[in-house]
Amino acid sequence: MIAYILLAFRFRYDNYESMGALFRTMNAESLQKTIDIRLWEMFVALVQTVCQLIEKDIDEVMELILRKPEFKQMVENVFSMHYKQAC
Repeated sequence: MIAYILLAFRFRYDNYESMGALFRTMNAESLQKTIDIRLWEMFVALVQTVCQLIEKDIDEVMELILRKPEFKQMVENVFSMHYKQAC
């Protein structure tokens, strides 16, 4: 219902688009965010499992990983590649 209210509000300002098109766009964006969150949660679970196996603290390992520019670029590439496939 909230989505409909927001769409109706936007429709007043952008009446050149149909409500269906706006709803589909909003749904696609919402789905993308959900998939990205799931992928990140899976990554964190994987790191947590590895940390348990090597007996290291996950906070320290995640901090080390996230400080690396190469890792940051790799994560951005994965999410952008996934986004392109979803569209």
